[in-house]
Amino acid sequence: MDATHPRLTPEQALQFAPDDSAAQNARKLAKPGQWQHLRINQTVLWGEIQGSAVYRAAFDLDALSFKCSCPSRKQPCKHGLALVLSYAQSFALFEPAEPSGWVAEWLEKRQAAADKKQARAEDPAKTVDAAAQAKRVAAREKKVAGGLQELQLWLDDLARGGLAHARTLARSHFDHMAGRLVDAQAPGLAAAVQELSSALRVAHWQQAATMALGRLALLAESYGRQDSLPDGLKADIRALTGWPVAQEEVLAAPPLADDWLVLAHRDEDLETGNGRYRRQWLWGRTSGRGALLLSFAFGNQNLIPPYPAGMTLPARLCFYPSATPQRALVRDTDIPAMRPLTGAIGYHSLDEALDAQAAQLALNPLLTEMPWLLAGVTVLRDGHDWRLRDRDGRTVPLRVHDGWALLALSGGHPLQVFGEWDGRELRLLNAWNGEEFL
Repeated sequence: MDATHPRLTPEQALQFAPDDSAAQNARKLAKPGQWQHLRINQTVLWGEIQGSAVYRAAFDLDALSFKCSCPSRKQPCKHGLALVLSYAQSFALFEPAEPSGWVAEWLEKRQAAADKKQARAEDPAKTVDAAAQAKRVAAREKKVAGGLQELQLWLDDLARGGLAHARTLARSHFDHMAGRLVDAQAPGLAAAVQELSSALRVAHWQQAATMALGRLALLAESYGRQDSLPDGLKADIRALTGWPVAQEEVLAAPPLADDWLVLAHRDEDLETGNGRYRRQWLWGRTSGRGALLLSFAFGNQNLIPPYPAGMTLPARLCFYPSATPQRALVRDTDIPAMRPLTGAIGYHSLDEALDAQAAQLALNPLLTEMPWLLAGVTVLRDGHDWRLRDRDGRTVPLRVHDGWALLALSGGHPLQVFGEWDGRELRLLNAWNGEEFL
């Protein structure tokens, strides 16, 4: 096998699984002798497996995309996942070959779709009726302004009564205000009202509710003064209020080329209850900055497979306008690669990470989460809680699903960890000790 092919570990292959049942079934189908006609070239691997029929599966090594002839609606299905798992476990079984037949046809369709997408991105923007667009924007601005006026009166009443009194109010009190903001086409403000409602009902509600209320009030006040603010912060305020940014606009911005290390992802349910979304974090090996990729699936749709943690993705990313750009879109990529993760990237002390947070907050005081890639930290048990300690002895609270598994991974030695810092605690998303991931 050519050394340019990305090498995956079985654990990384299983990260493509849409659910636990797919992973479990894939393990059974990835056993030796299950697959026939296993082939590979520079960009794709494929093979056949006997099920209730002969199923053909393929995997694009460049785009990390799956294809299978089975009727399953999962993406990837158990056959596609088993194919990649077989590649991770026994890559020598894949014989070099050039795609033909159904594989070539699939690749041609994918290339045609990619060419069409690229042509749309490179073409000048479609002619728009500037007057009609300005009229639509003005009409929405008027609605948002009306919603903000109602919100300010609502916040004044809430402040006069105090947070202790606000905690006694029924959820319907908050739902009504959130509904009015949705009608005013300010869904971001509506979500902030619901966050305040939730914060009033947690164990340590005093701190949580104070922060949620302060953030909501700051966002509402800032929107009214947006024209006096820097462009990046203005973009943040409008996005948080609910104004959309077209992907075409983002992709038209100058890209940042780097070798992006895939750190972690987490999936969450949408607050509307009609779908799921994924937060996938990358870290530029040269730029030293984090990048957040968001993907969404609605109804019975499956989220697209994530990039496996530990993989390096040579790519050009375009960032959404912001004073502190985090969210990005992938403009184009090269073939992913596996490279050892070393302690040469990320923050080497908690002071360094906190200094970076302070600099980011100075630019955008509405920033709620910041990616932290930390090197050389150890795990501590503090009563019933977990903490991280750096080489200088400084510690921070750690939010972790299984602290004992993390401690076992470290063996008491320093680790590299990645998580989302919210100003109070670090939500752990991944950790590794050399080549071994949590």
